[in-house]
Amino acid sequence: MLEKALRLGIQVETHAIGDRANHMVLDAYERAFAAVPPAQRKVREPRWRIEHAQILAPDDIARFGKLGVIASMQPSHAIGDLFFAPSRLGMKRLAGAYAWQSLLKSGATVIGGSDAPVERGEPMIEFYAAVARKSTKGFTGEGWHPEEAVTREQALKMFTISPASQHFRRRKRDRSNRENLPT
Repeated sequence: MLEKALRLGIQVETHAIGDRANHMVLDAYERAFAAVPPAQRKVREPRWRIEHAQILAPDDIARFGKLGVIASMQPSHAIGDLFFAPSRLGMKRLAGAYAWQSLLKSGATVIGGSDAPVERGEPMIEFYAAVARKSTKGFTGEGWHPEEAVTREQALKMFTISPASQHFRRRKRDRSNRENLPT
């Protein structure tokens, strides 16, 4: 099915939250990419993504950038999960929880969303969660990896340019004639 999607130009988005599910999806994407060379794809560089990608095995983080797989994440999930994730996942597995900065450093594209109506759907809460990596009351938990927070510029890109690009909607301004040209 994934190989056929590559040949037809279908952009695949797979829902995976936990480390095992994300690993399995990355494996399936990697097999399809290897089986269908770019010359045989309708879209040479597909923009496939994993929706949520919340908990990752540390070894899988680099695979997002290597494979060109987009991590679609909702930062407000992180500030809700910080109250129960340590007891459910354990400290070791938290190293791959909401690993925004590590994903970006791997060369992956990270896009942000709200997951409304599951979450409140308020853009400022999503932005705050990505930058502060704390609850709206300022709480952060042990092992919550503050180094995975993103800068304001990175967060803005997660919610604007990156999703537009993922959907082939980003436009670049041509300075010479002021026309918008597709990228």
